[in-house]
Amino acid sequence: PKRTDYGYHMKVFEDPIPGVTYVMGVDSSTGVGQDDCAFQVLKIVNKELYEQVAVYKNNKIKPYEYAAVVAEASERYNNCLMVVENNDCGRFVTEELWYNIGCGNILNTDGKGIGTRATPASKLEACIMLRDVANAKKLIIHDSETIYQLSRFEQISPNHFRGAKGCHDDLVSSLYWAIYCLKQPQFDLDAVQNAVVVKNVQDDYAPPPCLFDESSDNSDFWKSFN
Repeated sequence: PKRTDYGYHMKVFEDPIPGVTYVMGVDSSTGVGQDDCAFQVLKIVNKELYEQVAVYKNNKIKPYEYAAVVAEASERYNNCLMVVENNDCGRFVTEELWYNIGCGNILNTDGKGIGTRATPASKLEACIMLRDVANAKKLIIHDSETIYQLSRFEQISPNHFRGAKGCHDDLVSSLYWAIYCLKQPQFDLDAVQNAVVVKNVQDDYAPPPCLFDESSDNSDFWKSFN
């Protein structure tokens, strides 16, 4: 990373560029040293290419404190829209963001509350979206921890995916929620006009490695969708 913020919990690979569009995916935890509170910030290079510019994880931050960090990160990255999972303690994060902090950047997909409800259907849809973007080489990932968690993400029962036993998957969850944000009808990807125009994507951005090559040992996750 270019630097770290929030006591080494946030890795910054690129500072925000004025006029550029970003999105965030946000996953929450209880902050008692187990699962991580995590979020991913993606830059829309163009409608066919997305780049990870910041990633955050912390397993000892309280939900209301985490909400403040999420709001600051969203504001920093040009008030970017974000998908915030509202299950369990995520409800406290979304309500703190919406009602107390006054952050209006949450993309609401839950008809019964603020944020996005993680259901078997919505999580499967988000996983498929991530799979398709990765296989199409439309996603540039810089963070080695994110890549590692992706490599350990597996199917544990039909259409149910999570990190392998003993492995965290919070960076994957926040990543697929960021991709999910891009694919929602409220977000018009075709209308995005970034201030910084990449003259030649093939020159400026080498094709990212295919993280899940079908010839590799970790391809079972992606093959399971076929």
